[in-house]
Amino acid sequence: MCEQKDIMPKTPKIGSYTLSLTPPAFLFSLILLLFVTVPVQARPWPFFDRYARTFLQDDGRVIDRDAGGRTTSEGEAYALFFSLVEGNSTRFGTILKWTEENLAKGDLFHHLPAWLWGRRPDGTWGVLDAHSASDADCWLAYDFLEAGRLWHRRDLRLKGMVLLKRIALGEVATRSRERTVLLPGPFGFVMTDGSVRLNPSYTPSALLRRFSTVDPDGPWRRIRKTGDRLFPLIAPRGFVPDWFLLHPDGSVSWDPVKGPVGSFDAIRVYLWKGLEDSGEECGKQDTGAEETGGIARYLASHRVPPAVVNTYLGTGAGEGSPGFSAALLPYLLARGDVREYRIQRSRVAAFFKNGLLGSPPRYYDQNLALFGLGFVEGRFSFSRSGNLIPGKGAPNPCAARISRTGTSGRRGL
Repeated sequence: MCEQKDIMPKTPKIGSYTLSLTPPAFLFSLILLLFVTVPVQARPWPFFDRYARTFLQDDGRVIDRDAGGRTTSEGEAYALFFSLVEGNSTRFGTILKWTEENLAKGDLFHHLPAWLWGRRPDGTWGVLDAHSASDADCWLAYDFLEAGRLWHRRDLRLKGMVLLKRIALGEVATRSRERTVLLPGPFGFVMTDGSVRLNPSYTPSALLRRFSTVDPDGPWRRIRKTGDRLFPLIAPRGFVPDWFLLHPDGSVSWDPVKGPVGSFDAIRVYLWKGLEDSGEECGKQDTGAEETGGIARYLASHRVPPAVVNTYLGTGAGEGSPGFSAALLPYLLARGDVREYRIQRSRVAAFFKNGLLGSPPRYYDQNLALFGLGFVEGRFSFSRSGNLIPGKGAPNPCAARISRTGTSGRRGL
Protein backbone atom coordinates (compact mmCIF):
# COMPACT_ATOMS: atom_id res chain seq x y z
CA MET A 1 0.00 0.00 0.00
CA CYS A 2 1.13 3.56 -0.65
CA GLU A 3 2.20 5.58 2.36
CA GLN A 4 -0.25 8.37 3.17
CA LYS A 5 1.90 11.49 3.54
CA ASP A 6 -0.75 14.20 3.72
CA ILE A 7 -3.53 14.15 6.27
CA MET A 8 -5.68 16.51 4.23
CA PRO A 9 -5.91 16.68 0.42
CA LYS A 10 -4.67 19.93 -1.07
CA THR A 11 -7.69 20.54 -3.27
CA PRO A 12 -10.87 18.96 -1.88
CA LYS A 13 -13.73 19.39 -4.33
CA ILE A 14 -17.50 19.24 -4.33
CA GLY A 15 -18.89 19.32 -7.84
CA SER A 16 -17.14 22.16 -9.67
CA TYR A 17 -16.05 24.01 -6.53
CA THR A 18 -12.48 23.86 -5.22
CA LEU A 19 -12.25 24.46 -1.48
CA SER A 20 -9.60 26.41 0.41
CA LEU A 21 -7.26 24.68 2.86
CA THR A 22 -7.19 27.38 5.53
CA PRO A 23 -8.49 25.96 8.85
CA PRO A 24 -11.78 27.94 8.98
CA ALA A 25 -12.54 27.19 5.35
CA PHE A 26 -11.61 23.51 5.75
CA LEU A 27 -13.89 23.24 8.77
CA PHE A 28 -16.66 24.80 6.71
CA SER A 29 -15.91 22.33 3.93
CA LEU A 30 -16.32 19.40 6.29
CA ILE A 31 -19.64 20.80 7.46
CA LEU A 32 -20.73 21.26 3.85
CA LEU A 33 -19.72 17.70 3.01
CA LEU A 34 -21.75 16.41 5.92
CA PHE A 35 -24.69 18.52 4.84
CA VAL A 36 -24.53 17.26 1.27
CA THR A 37 -24.33 13.60 2.26
CA VAL A 38 -26.95 13.53 5.01
CA PRO A 39 -29.61 11.02 3.83
CA VAL A 40 -32.95 12.52 2.85
CA GLN A 41 -35.75 11.45 5.16
CA ALA A 42 -37.68 8.72 3.40
CA ARG A 43 -41.44 8.67 2.92
CA PRO A 44 -42.60 5.16 3.87
CA TRP A 45 -43.83 3.12 0.89
CA PRO A 46 -44.73 -0.40 2.09
CA PHE A 47 -45.18 -1.82 -1.42
CA PHE A 48 -41.76 -0.66 -2.62
CA ASP A 49 -40.16 -1.74 0.64
CA ARG A 50 -41.59 -5.25 0.19
CA TYR A 51 -40.45 -5.22 -3.45
CA ALA A 52 -36.94 -4.25 -2.37
CA ARG A 53 -36.77 -7.03 0.22
CA THR A 54 -37.80 -9.54 -2.47
CA PHE A 55 -36.09 -8.38 -5.64
CA LEU A 56 -33.28 -6.04 -4.53
CA GLN A 57 -30.00 -7.34 -3.12
CA ASP A 58 -28.25 -5.46 -0.35
CA ASP A 59 -25.58 -4.37 -2.84
CA GLY A 60 -28.12 -2.66 -5.13
CA ARG A 61 -28.68 -5.33 -7.79
CA VAL A 62 -32.31 -5.80 -8.89
CA ILE A 63 -33.00 -9.47 -9.66
CA ASP A 64 -35.52 -10.66 -12.25
CA ARG A 65 -36.27 -14.09 -10.81
CA ASP A 66 -38.60 -14.88 -13.69
CA ALA A 67 -35.67 -14.82 -16.13
CA GLY A 68 -32.89 -16.83 -14.53
CA GLY A 69 -31.93 -14.22 -11.96
CA ARG A 70 -30.79 -11.73 -14.55
CA THR A 71 -30.48 -7.98 -14.05
CA THR A 72 -31.32 -5.32 -16.62
CA SER A 73 -30.46 -1.65 -16.80
CA GLU A 74 -34.20 -1.01 -16.99
CA GLY A 75 -34.78 -2.72 -13.64
CA GLU A 76 -32.00 -0.68 -12.04
CA ALA A 77 -33.39 2.55 -13.51
CA TYR A 78 -36.91 1.84 -12.26
CA ALA A 79 -35.61 1.03 -8.77
CA LEU A 80 -33.71 4.31 -8.73
CA PHE A 81 -36.90 6.15 -9.67
CA PHE A 82 -38.94 4.45 -6.93
CA SER A 83 -36.17 5.22 -4.42
CA LEU A 84 -36.35 8.85 -5.50
CA VAL A 85 -40.13 8.87 -5.06
CA GLU A 86 -39.68 7.32 -1.63
CA GLY A 87 -37.05 9.92 -0.75
CA ASN A 88 -34.56 7.20 0.17
CA SER A 89 -31.19 8.63 -0.82
CA THR A 90 -29.29 5.78 0.85
CA ARG A 91 -31.04 3.14 -1.24
CA PHE A 92 -30.67 5.35 -4.31
CA GLY A 93 -26.91 5.55 -3.76
CA THR A 94 -26.57 1.80 -3.30
CA ILE A 95 -28.43 1.03 -6.54
CA LEU A 96 -26.46 3.67 -8.41
CA LYS A 97 -23.15 2.25 -7.18
CA TRP A 98 -23.98 -1.29 -8.34
CA THR A 99 -25.28 -0.03 -11.69
CA GLU A 100 -22.23 2.07 -12.42
CA GLU A 101 -19.69 -0.51 -11.29
CA ASN A 102 -21.26 -3.52 -13.01
CA LEU A 103 -23.07 -2.16 -16.07
CA ALA A 104 -20.97 0.89 -17.00
CA LYS A 105 -17.41 -0.29 -16.35
CA GLY A 106 -17.37 1.86 -13.23
CA ASP A 107 -17.92 5.10 -15.12
CA LEU A 108 -21.31 6.42 -16.31
CA PHE A 109 -19.61 9.60 -17.49
CA HIS A 110 -17.92 7.69 -20.31
CA HIS A 111 -20.08 4.58 -20.88
CA LEU A 112 -23.73 3.93 -21.53
CA PRO A 113 -24.73 0.99 -19.30
CA ALA A 114 -24.96 -2.55 -20.63
CA TRP A 115 -28.57 -3.61 -20.73
CA LEU A 116 -28.14 -7.23 -19.57
CA TRP A 117 -26.18 -8.80 -16.72
CA GLY A 118 -26.45 -12.37 -15.44
CA ARG A 119 -25.06 -15.89 -15.34
CA ARG A 120 -22.71 -16.75 -18.19
CA PRO A 121 -22.52 -20.22 -19.80
CA ASP A 122 -19.35 -20.95 -17.82
CA GLY A 123 -21.16 -20.30 -14.53
CA THR A 124 -19.60 -16.91 -13.82
CA TRP A 125 -21.66 -13.75 -13.47
CA GLY A 126 -21.27 -10.56 -15.44
CA VAL A 127 -22.37 -8.59 -18.50
CA LEU A 128 -24.20 -10.77 -21.03
CA ASP A 129 -24.89 -8.06 -23.60
CA ALA A 130 -22.83 -4.87 -23.50
CA HIS A 131 -25.19 -2.94 -25.78
CA SER A 132 -27.26 -0.25 -24.12
CA ALA A 133 -31.05 0.11 -24.09
CA SER A 134 -32.27 3.65 -24.64
CA ASP A 135 -35.39 3.40 -22.49
CA ALA A 136 -33.30 2.49 -19.45
CA ASP A 137 -30.75 5.14 -20.34
CA CYS A 138 -33.46 7.81 -20.48
CA TRP A 139 -34.88 6.75 -17.13
CA LEU A 140 -31.39 6.78 -15.60
CA ALA A 141 -30.74 10.28 -16.92
CA TYR A 142 -34.09 11.42 -15.56
CA ASP A 143 -33.40 9.83 -12.17
CA PHE A 144 -30.07 11.63 -11.88
CA LEU A 145 -31.45 14.98 -13.02
CA GLU A 146 -34.36 14.88 -10.60
CA ALA A 147 -32.28 13.56 -7.70
CA GLY A 148 -29.88 16.42 -8.34
CA ARG A 149 -32.72 18.94 -8.31
CA LEU A 150 -34.67 17.56 -5.36
CA TRP A 151 -31.68 16.71 -3.18
CA HIS A 152 -29.46 19.63 -4.26
CA ARG A 153 -26.82 17.27 -5.60
CA ARG A 154 -24.74 18.91 -8.31
CA ASP A 155 -22.84 15.66 -8.90
CA LEU A 156 -26.02 13.77 -9.78
CA ARG A 157 -27.30 16.57 -12.00
CA LEU A 158 -23.99 16.56 -13.87
CA LYS A 159 -24.18 12.79 -14.25
CA GLY A 160 -27.67 13.16 -15.72
CA MET A 161 -26.62 15.86 -18.17
CA VAL A 162 -23.62 13.86 -19.39
CA LEU A 163 -25.75 10.75 -19.84
CA LEU A 164 -28.33 12.80 -21.74
CA LYS A 165 -25.65 13.98 -24.15
CA ARG A 166 -24.44 10.42 -24.68
CA ILE A 167 -27.98 9.28 -25.48
CA ALA A 168 -28.34 12.11 -28.00
CA LEU A 169 -25.06 11.17 -29.66
CA GLY A 170 -25.48 7.40 -29.75
CA GLU A 171 -29.17 6.53 -29.64
CA VAL A 172 -30.96 9.22 -31.63
CA ALA A 173 -31.50 9.19 -35.39
CA THR A 174 -32.73 12.02 -37.62
CA ARG A 175 -34.41 10.69 -40.74
CA SER A 176 -35.45 14.12 -42.04
CA ARG A 177 -36.01 17.61 -40.70
CA GLU A 178 -39.43 16.48 -39.50
CA ARG A 179 -38.53 13.03 -38.15
CA THR A 180 -36.21 12.55 -35.20
CA VAL A 181 -36.51 9.28 -33.29
CA LEU A 182 -35.05 7.55 -30.25
CA LEU A 183 -33.52 4.28 -31.38
CA PRO A 184 -33.98 1.37 -28.95
CA GLY A 185 -30.19 1.08 -28.83
CA PRO A 186 -27.08 2.18 -30.73
CA PHE A 187 -26.82 -1.00 -32.82
CA GLY A 188 -29.13 -3.34 -34.72
CA PHE A 189 -32.21 -1.18 -35.26
CA VAL A 190 -31.45 0.48 -38.61
CA MET A 191 -32.35 -1.71 -41.59
CA THR A 192 -30.33 -1.88 -44.81
CA ASP A 193 -32.92 0.23 -46.63
CA GLY A 194 -32.77 2.97 -44.00
CA SER A 195 -35.93 1.91 -42.14
CA VAL A 196 -35.73 1.83 -38.36
CA ARG A 197 -37.33 -0.47 -35.78
CA LEU A 198 -38.92 1.55 -32.99
CA ASN A 199 -40.61 0.87 -29.68
CA PRO A 200 -43.25 3.47 -28.70
CA SER A 201 -42.97 2.63 -25.00
CA TYR A 202 -39.39 3.92 -24.91
CA THR A 203 -40.34 7.61 -24.93
CA PRO A 204 -42.49 8.65 -21.93
CA SER A 205 -43.71 12.18 -22.52
CA ALA A 206 -42.84 13.39 -19.02
CA LEU A 207 -39.19 12.48 -19.53
CA LEU A 208 -39.01 14.16 -22.92
CA ARG A 209 -40.56 17.33 -21.51
CA ARG A 210 -38.00 17.42 -18.70
CA PHE A 211 -35.13 16.79 -21.11
CA SER A 212 -36.37 19.61 -23.35
CA THR A 213 -36.17 21.98 -20.39
CA VAL A 214 -32.67 21.10 -19.18
CA ASP A 215 -31.26 20.57 -22.71
CA PRO A 216 -33.22 22.94 -24.98
CA ASP A 217 -30.79 22.49 -27.86
CA GLY A 218 -31.09 18.71 -27.74
CA PRO A 219 -33.34 16.46 -29.88
CA TRP A 220 -36.00 15.84 -27.21
CA ARG A 221 -38.70 18.21 -28.41
CA ARG A 222 -38.30 16.91 -31.96
CA ILE A 223 -38.54 13.30 -30.76
CA ARG A 224 -41.78 14.10 -28.96
CA LYS A 225 -43.27 15.85 -32.00
CA THR A 226 -42.29 12.95 -34.24
CA GLY A 227 -44.00 10.54 -31.87
CA ASP A 228 -47.17 12.62 -31.84
CA ARG A 229 -47.28 12.57 -35.65
CA LEU A 230 -46.63 8.83 -35.89
CA PHE A 231 -49.10 7.78 -33.21
CA PRO A 232 -52.24 7.80 -35.41
CA LEU A 233 -50.37 5.74 -38.03
CA ILE A 234 -49.18 2.98 -35.72
CA ALA A 235 -52.50 2.57 -33.87
CA PRO A 236 -55.25 2.71 -36.54
CA ARG A 237 -57.64 0.63 -34.37
CA GLY A 238 -56.80 2.36 -31.11
CA PHE A 239 -54.31 -0.29 -29.93
CA VAL A 240 -50.58 0.41 -29.65
CA PRO A 241 -48.03 -2.14 -30.96
CA ASP A 242 -44.95 -3.26 -29.07
CA TRP A 243 -42.77 -2.45 -32.08
CA PHE A 244 -43.16 -0.96 -35.55
CA LEU A 245 -41.09 -0.09 -38.60
CA LEU A 246 -40.59 3.50 -39.77
CA HIS A 247 -39.61 3.78 -43.43
CA PRO A 248 -37.47 6.52 -45.01
CA ASP A 249 -40.54 8.08 -46.69
CA GLY A 250 -42.29 8.49 -43.33
CA SER A 251 -44.70 5.58 -43.74
CA VAL A 252 -44.97 2.85 -41.10
CA SER A 253 -45.56 -0.90 -41.22
CA TRP A 254 -45.66 -3.91 -38.94
CA ASP A 255 -42.51 -4.87 -37.17
CA PRO A 256 -40.72 -7.58 -39.18
CA VAL A 257 -39.93 -9.56 -36.02
CA LYS A 258 -43.07 -9.35 -33.87
CA GLY A 259 -45.72 -8.32 -36.37
CA PRO A 260 -48.77 -6.23 -35.38
CA VAL A 261 -48.66 -7.31 -31.74
CA GLY A 262 -49.28 -5.21 -28.64
CA SER A 263 -48.48 -6.78 -25.29
CA PHE A 264 -45.78 -6.47 -22.61
CA ASP A 265 -44.11 -3.40 -24.10
CA ALA A 266 -47.21 -1.62 -25.34
CA ILE A 267 -48.95 -1.74 -21.95
CA ARG A 268 -46.46 0.88 -20.79
CA VAL A 269 -47.65 3.34 -23.44
CA TYR A 270 -51.07 3.51 -21.78
CA LEU A 271 -49.33 3.81 -18.41
CA TRP A 272 -47.14 6.72 -19.54
CA LYS A 273 -50.16 8.44 -21.09
CA GLY A 274 -51.99 8.23 -17.79
CA LEU A 275 -49.04 9.55 -15.82
CA GLU A 276 -49.19 12.79 -17.80
CA ASP A 277 -52.30 13.75 -15.81
CA SER A 278 -51.58 15.98 -12.80
CA GLY A 279 -54.79 14.87 -11.09
CA GLU A 280 -56.17 18.41 -11.13
CA GLU A 281 -58.63 18.06 -14.03
CA CYS A 282 -60.23 14.70 -13.49
CA GLY A 283 -61.32 12.98 -16.67
CA LYS A 284 -60.35 15.90 -18.92
CA GLN A 285 -56.87 14.88 -19.99
CA ASP A 286 -56.22 14.14 -23.64
CA THR A 287 -54.81 10.62 -23.51
CA GLY A 288 -54.92 10.28 -27.28
CA ALA A 289 -58.55 9.16 -27.35
CA GLU A 290 -58.44 7.80 -30.90
CA GLU A 291 -54.93 6.36 -30.81
CA THR A 292 -55.32 4.56 -27.46
CA GLY A 293 -59.08 4.26 -27.30
CA GLY A 294 -59.09 0.62 -28.35
CA ILE A 295 -58.06 -0.59 -24.92
CA ALA A 296 -60.74 1.59 -23.27
CA ARG A 297 -63.43 0.20 -25.58
CA TYR A 298 -62.21 -3.32 -24.87
CA LEU A 299 -62.49 -2.81 -21.12
CA ALA A 300 -66.03 -1.48 -21.51
CA SER A 301 -67.09 -5.03 -22.37
CA HIS A 302 -64.37 -7.13 -20.67
CA ARG A 303 -63.39 -7.18 -17.02
CA VAL A 304 -59.79 -8.20 -17.73
CA PRO A 305 -57.39 -6.47 -20.16
CA PRO A 306 -56.12 -8.64 -23.03
CA ALA A 307 -52.75 -10.33 -22.79
CA VAL A 308 -52.09 -9.82 -26.50
CA VAL A 309 -53.66 -7.53 -29.09
CA ASN A 310 -53.61 -7.70 -32.87
CA THR A 311 -53.24 -3.99 -33.57
CA TYR A 312 -54.16 -4.39 -37.25
CA LEU A 313 -57.44 -6.21 -36.62
CA GLY A 314 -58.14 -4.49 -33.32
CA THR A 315 -58.78 -7.75 -31.47
CA GLY A 316 -57.56 -8.93 -28.08
CA ALA A 317 -56.89 -12.41 -26.73
CA GLY A 318 -56.07 -14.00 -23.39
CA GLU A 319 -56.08 -12.46 -19.94
CA GLY A 320 -53.51 -9.86 -19.08
CA SER A 321 -51.61 -10.19 -15.82
CA PRO A 322 -52.66 -8.18 -12.75
CA GLY A 323 -49.74 -5.90 -13.56
CA PHE A 324 -51.56 -4.93 -16.77
CA SER A 325 -54.57 -3.89 -14.70
CA ALA A 326 -52.36 -1.82 -12.41
CA ALA A 327 -50.66 -0.15 -15.37
CA LEU A 328 -54.02 0.93 -16.78
CA LEU A 329 -55.22 2.66 -13.61
CA PRO A 330 -53.69 6.10 -14.33
CA TYR A 331 -54.90 5.93 -17.94
CA LEU A 332 -58.48 5.10 -16.96
CA LEU A 333 -58.38 7.74 -14.25
CA ALA A 334 -57.19 10.39 -16.69
CA ARG A 335 -59.95 9.47 -19.16
CA GLY A 336 -62.60 9.59 -16.47
CA ASP A 337 -63.61 5.98 -17.11
CA VAL A 338 -64.76 5.46 -13.54
CA ARG A 339 -66.48 2.09 -13.93
CA GLU A 340 -63.51 0.54 -15.68
CA TYR A 341 -61.11 2.10 -13.19
CA ARG A 342 -62.97 0.60 -10.24
CA ILE A 343 -63.08 -2.84 -11.86
CA GLN A 344 -59.32 -2.86 -12.52
CA ARG A 345 -58.55 -1.43 -9.07
CA SER A 346 -60.58 -4.23 -7.49
CA ARG A 347 -58.78 -6.83 -9.59
CA VAL A 348 -55.40 -5.49 -8.47
CA ALA A 349 -56.48 -5.56 -4.82
CA ALA A 350 -57.66 -9.17 -5.17
CA PHE A 351 -54.22 -10.25 -6.42
CA PHE A 352 -52.24 -8.69 -3.56
CA LYS A 353 -50.68 -11.35 -1.34
CA ASN A 354 -48.15 -10.68 1.42
CA GLY A 355 -47.50 -7.16 0.25
CA LEU A 356 -46.81 -8.01 -3.40
CA LEU A 357 -48.90 -8.44 -6.54
CA GLY A 358 -49.67 -12.01 -7.57
CA SER A 359 -48.78 -15.44 -6.28
CA PRO A 360 -46.04 -16.01 -7.12
CA PRO A 361 -45.17 -12.33 -7.50
CA ARG A 362 -43.77 -11.60 -10.95
CA TYR A 363 -40.96 -9.08 -11.34
CA TYR A 364 -42.49 -7.14 -14.25
CA ASP A 365 -45.93 -7.02 -12.64
CA GLN A 366 -44.44 -5.39 -9.55
CA ASN A 367 -42.80 -2.67 -11.62
CA LEU A 368 -45.98 -1.90 -13.54
CA ALA A 369 -47.91 -1.81 -10.28
CA LEU A 370 -45.38 0.41 -8.52
CA PHE A 371 -45.83 2.99 -11.25
CA GLY A 372 -49.61 2.61 -11.51
CA LEU A 373 -50.46 2.36 -7.82
CA GLY A 374 -47.79 4.84 -6.81
CA PHE A 375 -49.45 7.43 -9.03
CA VAL A 376 -53.08 6.85 -8.02
CA GLU A 377 -52.07 6.71 -4.35
CA GLY A 378 -50.57 10.17 -4.77
CA ARG A 379 -46.98 9.13 -4.10
CA PHE A 380 -45.77 11.04 -7.16
CA SER A 381 -46.89 13.03 -10.18
CA PHE A 382 -45.27 15.05 -12.94
CA SER A 383 -45.48 18.76 -13.63
CA ARG A 384 -46.27 20.10 -17.10
CA SER A 385 -42.54 20.57 -17.65
CA GLY A 386 -41.80 16.99 -16.58
CA ASN A 387 -40.52 17.67 -13.07
CA LEU A 388 -41.09 14.88 -10.58
CA ILE A 389 -43.45 15.98 -7.80
CA PRO A 390 -43.08 13.70 -4.75
CA GLY A 391 -46.34 13.05 -2.94
CA LYS A 392 -47.27 14.56 0.40
CA GLY A 393 -49.27 11.68 1.79
CA ALA A 394 -52.60 12.40 0.09
CA PRO A 395 -54.09 10.18 -2.64
CA ASN A 396 -54.40 11.37 -6.22
CA PRO A 397 -57.36 13.83 -6.14
CA CYS A 398 -59.26 12.00 -8.87
CA ALA A 399 -58.79 8.61 -7.20
CA ALA A 400 -59.84 10.11 -3.87
CA ARG A 401 -62.98 11.51 -5.46
CA ILE A 402 -63.95 8.08 -6.76
CA SER A 403 -63.46 6.53 -3.32
CA ARG A 404 -65.36 9.34 -1.62
CA THR A 405 -68.36 9.49 -3.93
CA GLY A 406 -68.56 5.87 -5.02
CA THR A 407 -69.35 7.04 -8.54
CA SER A 408 -69.97 4.07 -10.78
CA GLY A 409 -70.89 5.58 -14.13
CA ARG A 410 -68.64 6.20 -17.12
CA ARG A 411 -67.01 9.61 -17.39
CA GLY A 412 -68.37 10.32 -13.93
CA LEU A 413 -65.59 12.51 -12.56
